[in-house]
Amino acid sequence: MESSIRNARIEDVPRLRAIERAACELFRAMPDVYQRYVAHPTPEASLTKGIDAETLWVIETAERVAGFLLGFPVDGAFHIDELDVDPLFGRRGLGTKLVEHACEYARGRRYPSCTLVTMTSVRWNAPWYRTLGFRELTWDELTPTLRTMRAKEIERGLDRERVVMLREL
Repeated sequence: MESSIRNARIEDVPRLRAIERAACELFRAMPDVYQRYVAHPTPEASLTKGIDAETLWVIETAERVAGFLLGFPVDGAFHIDELDVDPLFGRRGLGTKLVEHACEYARGRRYPSCTLVTMTSVRWNAPWYRTLGFRELTWDELTPTLRTMRAKEIERGLDRERVVMLREL
């Protein structure tokens, strides 16, 4: 599929919100997971911060913006905070392109690795990231900020089968 990646702009935010909501629908068959994610969308302030830092990217097809990736530095690594592709554009390699773009960005800025937090039981999450070269970290391998991030997720009820992953660059 023909696509291109660019920095997100403020006028993209409503579309990004719609993509995130549509992606949450994939969890509808898992009601407990679905409720947790619908209740905790990416804060608009985080999207704006990503726009300002130029670490929020969108992937466009000929039709429209089809997905996005938000990242930021965490303890010397580049952390992928959110990745969503509109299910209408799923399974076409767009998510992979966004992850590879983020890793190239990180490599170009001399980050040694990319990190992320995801679920282990959903095939399009941790198992998919493994195919892209990510590995699970143990609690002892987590940096202080990653531990804090996980603790906040646990407080929000997002502890079920979640794991921190890392890809060396």
